[in-house]
Amino acid sequence: MGGAVSGLLAFGTASLVSAPAAHADLLDVFSWIDPGDAVGAAAATEWSALADADVPGAASATDLDWLGQLHDSYLNLHAQVGAFIDDPANAQFLEALNAPFVYLFGRTLIGDGITIGDPLSTGGTWDGINHSVLGSPGNFGNLHDGGFLFGDGGTGISAADNNGVAGIGGNAGMFGNGGTGGAGIDAHLVPGVLGNNVVAKVVDASDGGAGGNGGWLFGDGGTGGTGGNGFADTHYTGGYTPADEVEHHVGGNGGNGGNGGIFGNGGNGGTGGMGGAPGAPPQPDGPIAAGSPPPPPVLIAGDAGSGGAGGAGGNAGSIGLGGNGGQGGMGAAGRDGTYYVDPMSIWGGYGLQGTPGGDGGAGGAGGSGGSLAGDGGSGGIGGAGGAGGAGFGYTGPAVTPPTSPCNIFFLCVPASPSSGGAGGTGGDGGIGGLADGTGHNGATGAGGAGGAGGPGGSAQEYTDGTFSSDGAAGGDGGAGGDGSPNGAGGTGGTGGTGATNGANGTDGPDGDQPALTEVRRTK
Repeated sequence: MGGAVSGLLAFGTASLVSAPAAHADLLDVFSWIDPGDAVGAAAATEWSALADADVPGAASATDLDWLGQLHDSYLNLHAQVGAFIDDPANAQFLEALNAPFVYLFGRTLIGDGITIGDPLSTGGTWDGINHSVLGSPGNFGNLHDGGFLFGDGGTGISAADNNGVAGIGGNAGMFGNGGTGGAGIDAHLVPGVLGNNVVAKVVDASDGGAGGNGGWLFGDGGTGGTGGNGFADTHYTGGYTPADEVEHHVGGNGGNGGNGGIFGNGGNGGTGGMGGAPGAPPQPDGPIAAGSPPPPPVLIAGDAGSGGAGGAGGNAGSIGLGGNGGQGGMGAAGRDGTYYVDPMSIWGGYGLQGTPGGDGGAGGAGGSGGSLAGDGGSGGIGGAGGAGGAGFGYTGPAVTPPTSPCNIFFLCVPASPSSGGAGGTGGDGGIGGLADGTGHNGATGAGGAGGAGGPGGSAQEYTDGTFSSDGAAGGDGGAGGDGSPNGAGGTGGTGGTGATNGANGTDGPDGDQPALTEVRRTK
């Protein structure tokens, strides 16, 4: 273990014996970051050596344990700082310490960031605005950010509490982690008016907020917020039928991870929202005239929504690991078909086709490793495609041929199912750090699996064991998502099962796996 590692471990273990009591004074707080002159000198020497590929004994390509030990030392100190801030016994001390900084700059010296709507110690709740003497132009951040010296950024406000827009995570100051981005809101219906009719409007799913940046010296970036889920259904918009509007909206994208500090890892990207699952069954578009055979079914139920993309991982600072890309959202499963009997028709009804499954969202790209040393983050996995909806077959009692309306008018032909959704594409891996032997590209994300095709619907059975027609073929499986360069392609979805002599659906093709030549920063 090199001198840098020894010094940094000493830095971490020293805090175990010097951690302040509940009633620590200000000198105790600052004593946490005094590792000693000898330790600092050793660390400075070894960090410069790591960035110089010509120095004998530089770390090998597989000797990156010191980077994890460095981060563990930071986490040890971070936990103790957090415990001190959260201890109610220290509240009065911190209030007195932070008061002049909040008054002048609108930000604490030591403390965690808060979220819009959180209570203030002075009464009321925070409105998200910096009202201080010098900080109102925004030069110094605000109470959403961690303290200038110590403290984590606050969590971003959720889109549901902020007019549909997710807030970003707060930034840390010198020492601390960035806050998590706020969650996106799910797609939803809101009332409206069109002429004299009450109608509905779909508000799309929103993206998750970005994670905050880690402390400029030590700190990890915050995780991106999760995207909202999509919508897939029918609703009334003032047309002829009570459910006349096709809607299939994708899930929101995950937020990007925050960047790490000089010594810190990038935050992970947020997960993409799931595609909306159709709620209403398929139905014909409009009434059927009495005495007329029913027309071919026209589906008006929306397809299942596709998943949102995962957020990109944050970049590390000088020394650290890139954040992992977020996973793509899963495509929703299609809605199964139904058997439709129109009350205005004398001819009975027919099976309706299921709706297709939604496509999976793409995985987010991994963040870059530290500019001096550190591996790039892994690309996010593509979201899985949704399964196709089943076709609906005739389910009435067996009849004696040839008196069945199915045999005379060919009305009871079973409906075909729908295909599964395609898997999402995997995210790109992040680029490794500069120093030879100390940084590698992150793993590329695998493509998502394609959704399975739905089973076919059955025809009406006769009392002699025969059927009015062959059953419908199964739906095709969705294609597997492509991997990013060097990432495995997703597995194609399984074809649906055919019914009553119907053919099985075709399996979806696997995703591609493009080749990649190792890329690294150059000096």
